[in-house]
Amino acid sequence: MKGVLKYSFAIFMAMAVFVLIFSEKKTVIIKGAENFLGAIFFVDSITEGQIKAKYEKAAESSLKVRILVVPGHDDDFWGAGFQNLREADLNLELGEKIYGLLKNDERLEVLITRDKNGYLKEFSDYFKNQENEIKKFRDDNMALMRRAVETNVVANYDGVPHNNASDEVGVRLYGINKWANENRIDIVLHIHFNDDGARKWSRAGDYSGFAIYIPERQLSNAKASAALAKAVFPKMAKYFPVSNMPEENTGIVPEQDLIAIGAKNTLDAAAMVIEYGYIYEPQISGNLLRSAYMKELAFQTYAGIENFFGKTIENKYQTTLLPYDFKNNFGKNYKSKDILSLQAALINENIYPPSGSSLNDCPMSGMFGDCTESALKVFQEKNAINPPTGFLGELTRSKLNEIYSK
Repeated sequence: MKGVLKYSFAIFMAMAVFVLIFSEKKTVIIKGAENFLGAIFFVDSITEGQIKAKYEKAAESSLKVRILVVPGHDDDFWGAGFQNLREADLNLELGEKIYGLLKNDERLEVLITRDKNGYLKEFSDYFKNQENEIKKFRDDNMALMRRAVETNVVANYDGVPHNNASDEVGVRLYGINKWANENRIDIVLHIHFNDDGARKWSRAGDYSGFAIYIPERQLSNAKASAALAKAVFPKMAKYFPVSNMPEENTGIVPEQDLIAIGAKNTLDAAAMVIEYGYIYEPQISGNLLRSAYMKELAFQTYAGIENFFGKTIENKYQTTLLPYDFKNNFGKNYKSKDILSLQAALINENIYPPSGSSLNDCPMSGMFGDCTESALKVFQEKNAINPPTGFLGELTRSKLNEIYSK
């Protein structure tokens, strides 16, 4: 019903604008147009309360909270690239992990747009068979947005610059929004990895960290999306660096023109685009530890969405990297899953990254470098392991296993 009401307003406005051209009572119609445009943009298409109430009732009801997971890009348009990596492949790997975790919650009905074989048939057929309707949906909403700006109902919002979507990509993205509206999706999660447009193809760029993009406050799904992002953000930020690109360094970034979160007010559901880091970051681009890192990204996303619903995951340490049995001695320049779990343990001890550093300087990368050595010395001092060498030997392993082993 929420989508029907919203687009009834849109139809009315299209008629009003048409009549305006031929009417002598332009002032009256403009005022009416402003009122209806205000209703389209500023009346919530969905609320935080509605989503949570639906979740609470799902135990007794057949109506579950519907979440659509959208692994960004596809085999035709695969997004960012670094060396032999394609963003579309990373997005799918992570998307399938998140999809699998969310399906553990019986109050959620979870859908995904594509798998290793491409878009699921429902979506590929929709893009093909509904192409003209999708373009009309896009164009009608663009016209309404222009009218809203011209009449000062909506102010233009200059956000982070993004690449323009091609017409074919735009049809797919607007098509997903239209499909989500028609199928009463409550939450849409788009999964992406970022890139630094100024870097050379085979070299790393200057930025690191994740950012969550949400609809700008004038859009009708803005409030619910902001509430969702605020629940996910702290889970992510405990273990992963927040983007240090200046336009993203608040972590939660409002946008008006990202199609995926409802540009031109085209999406009713609460929505987020999570850029999970920059594609060239070593913990993402390196083959050795990427699977473990992806598993943790997925888990913290899942934990954040459950946090939105007031639930805590049944995991003492709230990470996939702990508990862990430390069986090996190691020091600087060692790289392994042992180090990922050590870094997670040091984060839980509130001593990693070391004082004066950030997770951008010292990511949870699985590499034993200066940051890990400094933090481990603090752990050794804290636990009277002398001398504090910053090397993980038998005494330090014993203490870590006392606290963090299975």
